[in-house]
Amino acid sequence: GINAEYMGILFIIMEALPFKYATQLPNSLFENNRKKFMKKFKEFVPSIPPNSIILFKGKEEVAIDSTDDNYEVIQESCFYYLFGVQELNFYAYIEVATENVTLFIPHAKIEDRIFKSPLRKADVTKKYNLPAMYENNMQVCVESINPSKIFIMGGTNPMSGKIVLSPSFPWLSKYKVSSDDVYPILCHCRVAKSAEELDVMKSAIASSAEGHIEMMKNCKPGLRESALSAMMQQYGALKYNIKVKAYPDIIGSGRNASILHYDKNDKIIEPNELVLCDCGFRVLNYCSDITTTFPSNGKFTEKQKAIYNLVLGVNRHIKSLLKPGTNWLSMERESSKALLEGLSKLGIVTGDIQEMLKFRVALLFMPHGLGHFLGLDAHDVGAEQLFIPPGTMSEGMIVTVEPGCYFIDMLFAKGAAEWKIPLKYVNMEKVKEYREIGGVRVEDDVYITATGNVSLSVLPRTVEEIEACMAGKEWKSSQYKLLYTSCLLYTSPSPRDATLSRMPSSA
Repeated sequence: GINAEYMGILFIIMEALPFKYATQLPNSLFENNRKKFMKKFKEFVPSIPPNSIILFKGKEEVAIDSTDDNYEVIQESCFYYLFGVQELNFYAYIEVATENVTLFIPHAKIEDRIFKSPLRKADVTKKYNLPAMYENNMQVCVESINPSKIFIMGGTNPMSGKIVLSPSFPWLSKYKVSSDDVYPILCHCRVAKSAEELDVMKSAIASSAEGHIEMMKNCKPGLRESALSAMMQQYGALKYNIKVKAYPDIIGSGRNASILHYDKNDKIIEPNELVLCDCGFRVLNYCSDITTTFPSNGKFTEKQKAIYNLVLGVNRHIKSLLKPGTNWLSMERESSKALLEGLSKLGIVTGDIQEMLKFRVALLFMPHGLGHFLGLDAHDVGAEQLFIPPGTMSEGMIVTVEPGCYFIDMLFAKGAAEWKIPLKYVNMEKVKEYREIGGVRVEDDVYITATGNVSLSVLPRTVEEIEACMAGKEWKSSQYKLLYTSCLLYTSPSPRDATLSRMPSSA
């Protein structure tokens, strides 16, 4: 069958490439992150007492119920941002005055050494170029410093609603502890990417784009949605040693494409359906986030083409406006306006555009935001910088631009009334005509440069490019070659703008 043939070919011809980020990022990246954080910390925290330290807790192992094994867990992102440590159950502190770092590692039992081969102190120091002690020595080390104040992370992650990780040892009660400043300052630091971070993210996005092309090329009616997910993940693992997703794959065909975070991925793909694929790799904790939408049998119908071109047009329109100083909320409004104008031309909505904007009619077709920050998390921290005045873009940000158009029955049946959106603007007969499309989303990862922006997710986007790719024609644009060969195969990061400055801004 198709699956067996595909799997066999892939395993035979795909050799591991000399991917520079296959196992570990350079320690210099995290050293520079720490310098950036400490500079901001000293600028924003008033009257730091002498001998103060900042104490951090890494992610712990999470045991699976009723067994002796653990869940696969990703390191807490702020801890990784500062120290680059992927192993779990670590702690660390930074001495504020000297900015010296000490890592604290778990003391492994004999059984752990037999089953898991954990790192010893010397191994940790060699790997991360930082001094390491065992965790049971932490209290003594802190007492030897006798800090006037201990700063820890505190607060709530606005995306998950969860309290951020912070140490909670009984002996901390002997010290003055502050949890107000560390986390918001770290969130602020993580928004603008350094040259080395940009290089890693280009690799995550480039490899993910290749994975999307692999799904596009091999999609056929009769496959299950999960088969496309398997193609994507196998491609990353075999070619680049990428074993972790940035988030659960969303592979929705037909009506499933109207479910924004659909993750069952178990339906059999039918002929003449659109397939929405929202997937991304996590390369050594740095994430990508790309969505493609394509026809299951390689050819768009006229109605599919109309909705797809509308969404692609909104995507390109917004990217043409992004640059330092651009107000993000104005882009949200602009995307709604462009979507309504396109729907009006198709007869799906009728009436005055400004009136429809006032009543938020676009929410019935695009019930999500235009995009979000991207970094060590797919929905990265720092969103308040976009939504709190002045809410403007600045150089170094990486954001997603992901307009969509969906035909969600529940929104017309109940959502409109609950959100007080008048249905008089919606031509329900036309909605029924387009209902089987399900939904279309076109999502790119966009880097804000000094003068504009560059879309880092370069892959087939137009109807013609997608159909040609699905027909078996090789797709490698000049922009693709320029951007991706520089970040996937070479062995050292390039300067921040060495590649980007030679590339045209998104249009």
